[in-house]
Amino acid sequence: MADAVLFVTDASQELTAPEMEFLRVVLDRCPRVAVVVTKTDLHQHWRRIVDLDLGHLAGAGIELPVIPVSSLLRLRAAGRPELKEESGFARLVE
Repeated sequence: MADAVLFVTDASQELTAPEMEFLRVVLDRCPRVAVVVTKTDLHQHWRRIVDLDLGHLAGAGIELPVIPVSSLLRLRAAGRPELKEESGFARLVE
């Protein structure tokens, strides 16, 4: 009975098979789903992980937004709009 689901994972590893299966089940019950990739500030290869996640989703025929976020950048963004945008939270709030 959810209006939307945020599936939260971190940038340390790509989506696993059980996570992909969970996303399939979630999509059967709620069509508004997004994947949020956290800790991008802690993992230098986070863009590769996001690309791999997008590839796994596309390979499964699942089209979802994947939103990378950095809490550290968000905390440091006070008075610095470029950091707020880079943190990914503006897109998440959207």
